[in-house]
Amino acid sequence: MKLPINGSLLANSLLVAAGAVFGATTYWTVEKIEIFPHINDSHQIADDSSDPRRDKNSNRGKSKRADSDYRSGEDGARALGSVSVEAQLRNASSETDPKLRSELLSRAGAEGARRDVEEALKMGNSLQRVQDKIDYFRGLFGVWSEVDPESSLTYAKQNFTAGLLQSEVISLVVNKWGAVNAQDARLWTEQNLSGPIRDQAMTDLMIGWTRRNPDLASNWLSQSNITTSSMLSAVGATWAEQDPKAAAYWAGGLSTGAGRRTASLAVANEWARQDPETAANFFEEKVQESDGIDLATVIVDVWGTSDPAAAAVWVSDLPTGPVRDQAAGTLATVWATRDIDAAVAWSENIDDPGMRSQVVAHLATTWGALEPDRAVEWLAGLSPELAQVGVIGAFNSWAAVDPYGMWDWVENSEPSIVSDLARRSLADVRSQDDILDSIDLALGISSEEERNDAVARYFKRWRKSDDASAQEWLSEYWGVIPPDLQERLNKEQLSKIAP
Repeated sequence: MKLPINGSLLANSLLVAAGAVFGATTYWTVEKIEIFPHINDSHQIADDSSDPRRDKNSNRGKSKRADSDYRSGEDGARALGSVSVEAQLRNASSETDPKLRSELLSRAGAEGARRDVEEALKMGNSLQRVQDKIDYFRGLFGVWSEVDPESSLTYAKQNFTAGLLQSEVISLVVNKWGAVNAQDARLWTEQNLSGPIRDQAMTDLMIGWTRRNPDLASNWLSQSNITTSSMLSAVGATWAEQDPKAAAYWAGGLSTGAGRRTASLAVANEWARQDPETAANFFEEKVQESDGIDLATVIVDVWGTSDPAAAAVWVSDLPTGPVRDQAAGTLATVWATRDIDAAVAWSENIDDPGMRSQVVAHLATTWGALEPDRAVEWLAGLSPELAQVGVIGAFNSWAAVDPYGMWDWVENSEPSIVSDLARRSLADVRSQDDILDSIDLALGISSEEERNDAVARYFKRWRKSDDASAQEWLSEYWGVIPPDLQERLNKEQLSKIAP
């Protein structure tokens, strides 16, 4: 077998792998972002001078102006007292570092609210860039909400159009208000908001409330019969930051199976970040149940980033079956992005055929996005049965991240089952952009039956999107199309084009 030619893939491997590799790792990450995007407290850091988690030296060396006039913490707050808000905005607007610019704008908004809320609002509304407005108003409303949360929310609802700015500000205020007076914050949210912005605000409220009083927040949520996954996840994850075992018991006691699953996954994810071994031991029995796949996946996904070898021992001790196989596949994906050689060495010591098959498939899919030449070479040295489960994933990833490098490899490969699989993977990817490329690739498949199936499938897709161009191509190339493929395309012509 000829080895593939390196293209532009290697220079961007880690970046593109995140988008090209499929598996539980990506699933959980994307789900967490969608369910509770403010779980990292981005809303609560409106006034950096009062936030103990802010590193006071985090901006050292980035800007002399920032060091002298906008120092972090208490020093920064005192320094701001002698600088006008207008001057702060001018300095912030001239800052080119995005992170520091955001911080300076937030501080300017906070200082403006301390001095004169009405005047600060006018200055904020005069800003032109949307992101600048968001950063500035985060600081302003962070301070205003501490004095009069209801007025600040009413202003945001009445004066900001629906969109990111309004959502950010309302979520920020409700989050802070919920930590101080959850009852009033909840009543205002229920009476004044609706739709997605209400759901987001309630989620942020629960985060603030849970951080202040997890028992009351969780009890209210349990008794309210609310089954919103974002709120259940928010309470579970936020409580787990403080007391993961208590949060896990609460999640396990919820009345509905869906609620228990959602909350338990959030708790397990946060607990595994703190202490994966303890989390794994606590959920060991639940993991072994028929619906424990997601729970095992979440734990091993996080554990694999810090100590994949220890995670591998835990996975190997799980009972034989789908839970162990899926957990092993997830670990393979995580491990491969960090140390592919160690991950491959682990796969070679797995005795159970089902588990090893899952691991090989996930390793090949990940490796195919990072170093396709090595991935294909590795697969070529495995038994045909094992190589078969991995080669499709490897080719799919390679086609997604470096289609032209893969095309060179395909064109320079001898016809074989492997090169046919490569052509089909690449053709599927290219069909999204250029259906003619897909047909050209399919025409080179060595198996006549598979060639005819592939060409007919792409021709049918072409007819749906642009039947005139498809017919023009067919007429032009009809004379050079093999007779058996002509017969297949004739059948395709007689079929109706589905809408």
